[in-house]
Amino acid sequence: MIKRLIQSDMYWVNRGRTHGFFDPLNREIWWFWESGLAGNPSVGITYRLPYDDVPGAFSTLHYYGLKLSASFGWRITTVLTWDSLTGTWDTLPYPTWDSMLMRGRPGGLTGDTSGQVYHFGLGNGDGGYGYDAVWDLPWRQIAGPGENTRVDAIESFFKQTIPGTTAEIVLVKSDTLSSDEGTVVTPQSLMLDSGSKLRATYYDQQSRFVLVRHRLLNTMGNQRYRGGVLYTYARGEA
Repeated sequence: MIKRLIQSDMYWVNRGRTHGFFDPLNREIWWFWESGLAGNPSVGITYRLPYDDVPGAFSTLHYYGLKLSASFGWRITTVLTWDSLTGTWDTLPYPTWDSMLMRGRPGGLTGDTSGQVYHFGLGNGDGGYGYDAVWDLPWRQIAGPGENTRVDAIESFFKQTIPGTTAEIVLVKSDTLSSDEGTVVTPQSLMLDSGSKLRATYYDQQSRFVLVRHRLLNTMGNQRYRGGVLYTYARGEA
């Protein structure tokens, strides 16, 4: 099913922009490709490697606010100083001053089609800013075949994070699935630093098919989505 999903989404003219990297810190493999959707956004999927009693699993599809044409693993330096060394280069066992004491963690870099490079999962890069990340919980006929579903609220669960971190909850509707995009209801923004309920509420929003989308703005590291609850009820045959 995952293979078919990727094949149907990929923009084959630019299939050479398919790439990925391994995140050893979280035991995850990240893949990226260019989508055939309007605007050809970059899309990705993540596979968590199994360990101990935790099974391997794929994520939902991720969408990104830039066209990403390359990615690779990297060591992100957390402590960097310029230390004096004595002696000559012929007798020193270290190639640079900081090779002895440098501390860091595994990470990843991504590059877009303009040549800008970004720390993956951090809100900055050599362009001076980050980019948005989006993922969808796919279309569902919640009330059953041919039945309308009325959505009252979407409650999402995220790990509480640093001040200023914003997430959008987006309801997307369709009666026929004739369009990839569907009808997008106005996004509702929520702050992830408050520890309060993260709930988007709706009035008289109903359709046969429902999709739930989340968007993280100017993505920073360590956001954790932990699921959600969709408050709905059946409204009869469409």
